[in-house]
Amino acid sequence: MGDYNGGGALPGSFQASQVYSIMSYFGPEGSAPYVDPAVQQADWTGPDGIAYSAQTPMLSDVLAIQSIYGVSTTTRTGNTVYGFNYNADPGRAELYDFSLNLHPILTIFDSAGNDTLDLSGWSTSSTIFLEAGKFLVLQ
Repeated sequence: MGDYNGGGALPGSFQASQVYSIMSYFGPEGSAPYVDPAVQQADWTGPDGIAYSAQTPMLSDVLAIQSIYGVSTTTRTGNTVYGFNYNADPGRAELYDFSLNLHPILTIFDSAGNDTLDLSGWSTSSTIFLEAGKFLVLQ
């Protein structure tokens, strides 16, 4: 994300943000996200007024892991339902089951199968963009 070492550093790019990497110093944090137009911002404050953080490695983290170790071909290969009615590894339900994880801020990586994102448990409408290399936006 950048060549920073404990502080005083400037972001190296627009993607040098916690929106893209849990390793970044910049981006959403605390109750008032760090606002710098040089990096991607997001409002991760829930309706309860609490500011939430990324819960999984984010998009750039996944890319880095894949670049170093290769792309996994064995991660959740079945027909997985994410969100409400999550049906895969019970040990990961605290992340991917939205009846348990009420404020999901995560990246989903899945190797194969016909997968579903089930948002049926929310009473508000949702807009979903499924473009390669972009984040899902829920409103």
